[in-house]
Amino acid sequence: MDGIFYYYIPPIHASTQDRKKQDKIPKNVPIKMLTVNFQSIKSKQGLVKNLVESTKPDIVLGTETWIDSSVKDNQIFPPNYTIYRNDRNMKGGGVLIAINHDHLSTPVPELQTNCEIVWAKISLAGSKDLYLASYYNPKISNEESLEELGRSLEKVNATKNAFIIVGGDFNLPGWNWKTRTLKPESTCQKNHYKFGDILDDNGLVQLVEEPTRGPNTLDLVITNNPTRFTRTKVIPGVSDHDIVFSEIDTKPLTRKQKPRNIPLYRKANWETIKEEMIQTHEKIRNLASNGSSAEELWLLFKTQVNQSVINHIPHKIAKQKDSLPWLTPNVRKLIRRRDRLYKRKKKSADPKITSKFKEARQKVQKELRRAYWKYIENIVTHKEEIQPHSNMKRFWTYIKHMKTDSSGVAPLRSDGVLHSHPVDQATILNKQFQSAFSSKKHIVQKNSNLVVTCQANTLLLKI
Repeated sequence: MDGIFYYYIPPIHASTQDRKKQDKIPKNVPIKMLTVNFQSIKSKQGLVKNLVESTKPDIVLGTETWIDSSVKDNQIFPPNYTIYRNDRNMKGGGVLIAINHDHLSTPVPELQTNCEIVWAKISLAGSKDLYLASYYNPKISNEESLEELGRSLEKVNATKNAFIIVGGDFNLPGWNWKTRTLKPESTCQKNHYKFGDILDDNGLVQLVEEPTRGPNTLDLVITNNPTRFTRTKVIPGVSDHDIVFSEIDTKPLTRKQKPRNIPLYRKANWETIKEEMIQTHEKIRNLASNGSSAEELWLLFKTQVNQSVINHIPHKIAKQKDSLPWLTPNVRKLIRRRDRLYKRKKKSADPKITSKFKEARQKVQKELRRAYWKYIENIVTHKEEIQPHSNMKRFWTYIKHMKTDSSGVAPLRSDGVLHSHPVDQATILNKQFQSAFSSKKHIVQKNSNLVVTCQANTLLLKI
């Protein structure tokens, strides 16, 4: 057929990744971990997102989330984190673990006992698997919660070569962790000693020595491998509890998504592409008439199309943004001032400095909420302009990121073991698909009365 020929031009990048490149062990960069008492995570979206943006944690161990099953993961955390939760489903309480998607993580529900605790596991390259738990003890007098914590730790200790980290709000203010002794005025000493026995029985060490709420150290980090912690310090919190920031010296097995090269079709030079496609069509016709094989013709077509896409369609690199769009320079300035006052407060017992720090913290929270909701308002309500739909792209982008909890395939269980690696998941799914089909041959009943005749190039079957 003569004339202009139109071809569908697909993106030249492929979705399949090389497993060898995917599993390449990165440099020994410490894992960053936060232990946070939220006291209602849903009402502090701006604060939480600012915390994640400023510290870029790999792991967050959270307590007092105050949420239930009606609250989705994407309502409380950025989309590039996998969330493992144990909600109280009533007033107060609740724990979670948030793990960056870069790390291969799976839930470990068999380690949970009858207390507010949640477990997850991260696979590490050339090292022990990292078992993480977030734990909340609601009352200093709650002996049953400590007993259940001990049972949970006994279970994980039975796991061979487990690197254990447990963080959370233990509500045991009587301990002086610098001297490893009880304060003289401490109450419920029985529970404090019980916790000490739990640590000793399971070979665990508590790392936090600074106060995290008032003069008391309530938010703790315990581990069976303290030498791997290169840093543990206290930073300003999102509630009346400060946050414990830790760095762990290990090599995580990662699966980072490479930046995507996206064609900008709206800016393409379509006229030139059409001309080149017409020339390509003529070349293919000439080669076909001269006896070229289908493989040679296909390679020519593929090469010419890809070259046209590269030459005449602009591309951009899509990668994750490094900053929060609603974090204005004024808010950043307030955050820096709050952090300076926090450092001064730690060095001085002056009540004036403490008062200034609290005022700065409240102002940061207020301005963060205001900036966040102003940003949302600008997305969902467009101004009366020459182009009234100019905000629609941002609106639907926001909706797209908010409508799902996570992307990709969830961990799959096979023979009682959870698998997160894409190749293992593909193998499990392939076996499942194969099991849905019968390997037995269909039985065809023989019929001696079947007569086949041919009339006017048509086969007639008569029984």
